[in-house]
Amino acid sequence: MLLNRLILFTLLLYSSHFLIAQNPASSGKERLDNAMKRADLRKNSVVGGLSFQSIGPTVMSGRVSDLEVNPNDPTQFYVAYASGGLWKTENNGRTFKPLFDKEIVMTIGDIAVDWARNTIWVGT
Repeated sequence: MLLNRLILFTLLLYSSHFLIAQNPASSGKERLDNAMKRADLRKNSVVGGLSFQSIGPTVMSGRVSDLEVNPNDPTQFYVAYASGGLWKTENNGRTFKPLFDKEIVMTIGDIAVDWARNTIWVGT
């Protein structure tokens, strides 16, 4: 019974993918018409005037924004946090050393590392 369901599911999945892949691309006029319909729906929406607000935590922290790993020694890497600074480990993450404690900003969006020159670029 389970095998029959699995086979049926696989066939349905395969056939739906095949049918979708065979549909011709829509014309430019169709895309423009659909874009106009979406704009009208947004304009006339009953909830269009409502603004969204997060109901989760009011202070977001702990989100890793970037990770750079040494290609020659993967036990060494940097971890950049969106609101928590830059941290370095040389022992595969058992301990971390903070590198951004004395800087004016703590928010980090991206980092790049030149491992040969021991240079770090930090986008804040």
